[in-house]
Amino acid sequence: KVQTLREYITAIRELFRNKETVYRGRTIRLTWPAREVPIWLAAAGPKTLRLAGELADVVVMGSGFLPECIQESLAYVEEGARAAGRSREDFEVWVYGPGNVADSREEALAPLLAGSAATGHLSFPPGFEQKSVPPALLPSLRKMAEEYDTRHHQHRGGQNAELIEELGLTDYMGRRFTLSGTAEECIAQACAAAGAGVQGFMLTIITPEPLKTIRDLGEKVVAEFQ
Repeated sequence: KVQTLREYITAIRELFRNKETVYRGRTIRLTWPAREVPIWLAAAGPKTLRLAGELADVVVMGSGFLPECIQESLAYVEEGARAAGRSREDFEVWVYGPGNVADSREEALAPLLAGSAATGHLSFPPGFEQKSVPPALLPSLRKMAEEYDTRHHQHRGGQNAELIEELGLTDYMGRRFTLSGTAEECIAQACAAAGAGVQGFMLTIITPEPLKTIRDLGEKVVAEFQ
């Protein structure tokens, strides 16, 4: 629950800041920290996004890489920040999802379909009450949520990847929940997300050759932003 998460984050911050806190009626002490550790909070739904704006040093949003989705989630984060008397300079905003770069978008996206389904499964709120969700895709997205197989969560292939293709969601889920394509397409996608307010990317590497993917992303995409 959000309140439980708030209590936990507050206790962690007080331990690093003051070396002592009261958590669930018990006094806890932590004597060894030399510095305060920044708190990163992953968030997708409105309540947790507001909490992240209220408390986190880095907000990792599960809304995907599309600018309109980022802006919708960021509005909740900023709402929570304002309520806590914080400004946009008090925290960083990152987004999360699978990443891959290849000679074509189809090649880059193929091993990420199940990953896009996994991110969507965790990120879409109940009822899909997001303005940024295309209305024409709602029936397919609801069916995806109903038939998603958690036993194959984050697997490269299998039922969840097939489900995305069967429901005609390959393009939308790929564009929204993955950073993938040719180097030029990945760079353009990252620039668009940055233009929507994102400062960092947390990419999961779920390709058959993960070390190659990390190297290729570093040399062909990340290097353009250094």
